Amino acid sequence: MSKISRKELKTDEFVLEVTKGVEFLQTNTQQLILQGIIAVVVVLAVGGGYLGYTRRSETANEVLGRAIRTLHSPIKQISLEDSPNEEFQFANAPARDSEALRQFQDIAQRYTWLSAGKIARYYVGITQESLGNLPQAETELNAAISGGNDYVGGLSRLALAGVQQRENKLGEAEQNLRYLVDH
Repeated sequence: MSKISRKELKTDEFVLEVTKGVEFLQTNTQQLILQGIIAVVVVLAVGGGYLGYTRRSETANEVLGRAIRTLHSPIKQISLEDSPNEEFQFANAPARDSEALRQFQDIAQRYTWLSAGKIARYYVGITQESLGNLPQAETELNAAISGGNDYVGGLSRLALAGVQQRENKLGEAEQNLRYLVDH
């Protein structure tokens, strides 16, 4: 029996493995192409979803910022010399708060599942309180507590305790404040 050198043995194994790989590619070409196309579609869908979410979140944050500026805009008597295009011009607090409430309600409805929508729900509650609509304020703040994150939930619970105090529901207000202290 003739001896096969080590170099020849390795070469034959390499050639054998390459041959197997080429045969595999030749027999499974369609399946591999299909799997590649599926992978590309999945990557594009995930990337597109992320970009859409980011763009929607940025839009929601911009609208929320505008509504907060409305809520905190100064009150000034409107005169004939004022520019009609000047933004955030209100003659009294109820007019300003009503406009802010409308904006916050729109944001809370359109962007419910985004952070801006949850924050807007809190602002709907405190704006309702400042307008004197205490039952609606309580409803909105409870919704913000149950649907918000920890930060929004804590702020909402604190505001809710204030609403409950104004409604003379001192026991419920105390429970909410104790919850905040404990958590």
